[in-house]
Amino acid sequence: MTPNCICFSTALSDPHWFHNDMNKFHTFVDSNGVLNGLRCPPLVPGPRCYNLCSGPNGCAQQPSSCDFLLNYRKQLDSINLIWLFEKLNQRVEHTRTMLNFKARPHVIFLVHEAPDNPCSERWVIQSWLRDNGIEVVEWIE
Repeated sequence: MTPNCICFSTALSDPHWFHNDMNKFHTFVDSNGVLNGLRCPPLVPGPRCYNLCSGPNGCAQQPSSCDFLLNYRKQLDSINLIWLFEKLNQRVEHTRTMLNFKARPHVIFLVHEAPDNPCSERWVIQSWLRDNGIEVVEWIE
């Protein structure tokens, strides 16, 4: 990632490096000039998803019939997209000013899952965004 990228985690549990091994509210600019530690709570799987996923080793469902993914999509569908994008835009503009970005930053939703996992929330997020007319580009680190 480059300094003009602003990442928002969508994970229940972020990777430790994302908060510089501090608490989940810690943000920092890494040695590459990239801001880390921001979260997007509306995109974090919520209560309707709790205990519906047994992980890849205990899963007997197909992604198209997975209770976790189906409930996650319902959660996303209940979000007021205009409100969410207004909040994200406020954070992006604040960050842009604070870090003195010259160009408009790229907004990245960080999904802490393997890119080849068919049961990942990434596919639900991408589908939801596309269904709402938002262009999605997959960046794999």
